[in-house]
This record gives sequence, structure tokens and C-alpha cells, in this order.
Amino acid sequence: MMNLRAIERKDVEEIAKYHESFFQEEFEIPDFFNRFHGAYIIEDGHDNDFVLAGGVRPIAELIVVTNKSMPAKKRVIALKEATKVGAFIALREGYDQLHCFVQGDRWSRQVQTFHFRPTKGQALVLDV
Repeated sequence: MMNLRAIERKDVEEIAKYHESFFQEEFEIPDFFNRFHGAYIIEDGHDNDFVLAGGVRPIAELIVVTNKSMPAKKRVIALKEATKVGAFIALREGYDQLHCFVQGDRWSRQVQTFHFRPTKGQALVLDV
């Protein structure tokens, strides 16, 4: 059995210890008290030992539909402009990142010329 509870300030040191031990090279430790819809601790129900800390953080995602009958050069120019607009909107709404999900190496390389970068880890999705 597991116990679920909200993260409290007193948990930060323990979370940081496990992050430093196991995940320091993979991702920055998040601030679970800022920009999270909810953050929680799951503990072993027998002795209340820490099992994990987690939460739900909203992300801004750039989604575009392009007219593939247009020349690639025009689509690239439009995509660059769409990225600027998306970044402006994301900042205005309080996000510090803008995500995009692309299919194919060609478009992945293209959006990286607009300062997108690969994420650490593989992006996965769960339909809820």
C-alpha cells in the first residue's frame, strides 16, 4: 500500500537529495511550488519512506498546420514567424518554454535552426 500526500516545504531537502543522487545529469530539479497544477509525494504505506515526488506542470505547445503545396522556402519563413508569435504568447501567459512535436528528421533539424532543442528524454503522451 502507498500513501499519497501534497508536497510540503519540509520535503524539499529530501527530494533534492534523491534528485542529486539519481537524476542530476538527466534534468533540473523542478520547483514543485511554482507553476504546477498539483505536486505530491508517494510514500511506502508501511514505514512512510519516500518513494517518489511528482506533479503536473502545464506546458505551452506550438501546433501548426502547413500548406504543403506551397514552396518549402515560404513554409520555412512562415514557420519561423509562427515560432516568434508562439514564443510571445507563451511568455505572455507565463511559460518559460515552448514545445513542438515534429515528425521526421528534416523538420526536426529545421525547427532547431529557430532555437528549438531536443528534450532530455523521449517525449511520450497519455490520453486521459
